[in-house]
Amino acid sequence: FNGMFEMADCYINMNVFSDEYEYMVYDKQTGKSRGIIPYPDWYKGTEEWAPVSYYMNFGIPRPSGDLFAIFYAYFRKIQIADTEGRILKEVTLDFDGDISGCGPVSSRKYIAFSLFPVATDDYVAVQYADRIPGRERGDITEVQVWNWDGALLHRLIFDKGFGTFTIDPQTGILFATPFDDPQHLYTADLSDILL
Repeated sequence: FNGMFEMADCYINMNVFSDEYEYMVYDKQTGKSRGIIPYPDWYKGTEEWAPVSYYMNFGIPRPSGDLFAIFYAYFRKIQIADTEGRILKEVTLDFDGDISGCGPVSSRKYIAFSLFPVATDDYVAVQYADRIPGRERGDITEVQVWNWDGALLHRLIFDKGFGTFTIDPQTGILFATPFDDPQHLYTADLSDILL
């Protein structure tokens, strides 16, 4: 993933050059580009950075090419958007009544979502770190599974720490690389949950 993904009728690129829009859309027919999804106003800190620094996110398209999901690195927020840039659903996570992680904590030390999501036409799976210095989660990994309506379907807690992962859409098997042992694969059969 390099920040650009293909949709049904366009390409969408994470926009690191604009102070106004999070993404650029490139029409497949005309080649014309336009900005979509204005940066939100969630950040209330005093540090002055480019908006892309505050609103770093991981976007992933639905394979059918009609929607994409956005998971924010420094906010407990997700959005489901269409190719016109309309936000169809926005969700703020609040599992424990503590929404202090809903924004960058002193120079972006809070991490909500990390690494890159995996998508099928039915769901999106993404790592949820929920990490603040001093409140580490140890050697566990949480993977959340969302549907394209923006509903959280599952919170899967694994007793192993892993970084990159994928899920085979045919078998429902998760394959992941352990943090401390990149020579091996961690696998988990999620077919009862995902298929």
